[in-house]
Amino acid sequence: MNQWYCKKCGVNSPGSICSRCGKKLPNNIMRDIWRVYRVPLSDTASWKTAFIVLLSASLIMLFFLFMWETAKDPGKALSLFSNGTAAACLALVPVGLLCQFILFALQGQEVLVYCLDSDGAHVQTWHKAGRLRSWARFQRAHQQDAVPDGSGGMTLLSQRRSILWNDVRSVALLPARGEIRLFSSSRLVPFILRLTNDEYENAEHLVKKACRKVMQ
Repeated sequence: MNQWYCKKCGVNSPGSICSRCGKKLPNNIMRDIWRVYRVPLSDTASWKTAFIVLLSASLIMLFFLFMWETAKDPGKALSLFSNGTAAACLALVPVGLLCQFILFALQGQEVLVYCLDSDGAHVQTWHKAGRLRSWARFQRAHQQDAVPDGSGGMTLLSQRRSILWNDVRSVALLPARGEIRLFSSSRLVPFILRLTNDEYENAEHLVKKACRKVMQ
C-alpha cells in the first residue's frame, strides 16, 4: 500500500495530503508498505537454505579428512568410506535438519513488514514476545522491548535488513512465487521481497522504476 510520510507529524497518510496537518507531501517521500505473515517451519526457502548449508559443511568436512588421510598414508585414505567416517560426516545433514525442525517449531509465526522508499528496500521481522522464540533465533530475549501488536499480545523486533537501490546489481521477478529478488554483489544471498497477489504489481512497478538501469 502506497503511503506518504509526513516528517513534521510523524504519521503515514494514504494520499499525498497529510491526514493530520493537511500539508501537501512530495512524491519523493512516498513509501510502499506491506506485511507478510510467515511460518519458518513451513517455509520451503528456509529449509532449502538449511539443507544446502548442512550438506556443504558435511562435504567440506569429508574432503579435509580425506586430504588429511591422503597426506599421512595415501593407501588408507579410501578406508574413510568403509570404516564409517564418511557416513558419520554425512549424518550431519539429517541430525542438523532435525535440530532445525525443533528450532523452527519454537520460533512460531513471524510478521515481515516491508517498505520501499526512495533510498531502497527495507524489511523488519517481528515475532511474538517469548524467551523460547528469541532463543530459537539465537537472540537475547529483550522482553522489555516488546510492544503491543494490536491484538492484545506483545511483539518483538527480531531483525532489520535493507538494501539500497544503488547497490542493486540485478533483479529477478518471480510473480508465480510471489517474490522479487534483489541481488547486490553476491548472487548467493539475495534480498527477497515476499508479496501477496494484491501487492505484487505495485511493488514490481516501483522496483522497475528504481532499478531501471540494471534491468535494461
